[in-house]
Amino acid sequence: MYFASFSDFLAMGNHGLYVWMSYGFFVLILAWIWLDARLNRKTNLKNARRVWARETTDKSSVEVPASTPKESSE
Repeated sequence: MYFASFSDFLAMGNHGLYVWMSYGFFVLILAWIWLDARLNRKTNLKNARRVWARETTDKSSVEVPASTPKESSE
């Protein structure tokens, strides 16, 4: 799409308000996610280490019953 001037570009064919607010909201959300990740980095790493440790524990130490009851097929 070709625009005759920069002001026409900003107006976006009378849809400029919607277009630029959408871009602004998108940038705001990205900044919020980035800032939240930076501010909570230590907590996020601690939680990730705890989950990793829980999921990688030795499964062989869990007791398995010697025999399991069989379901009757009657």
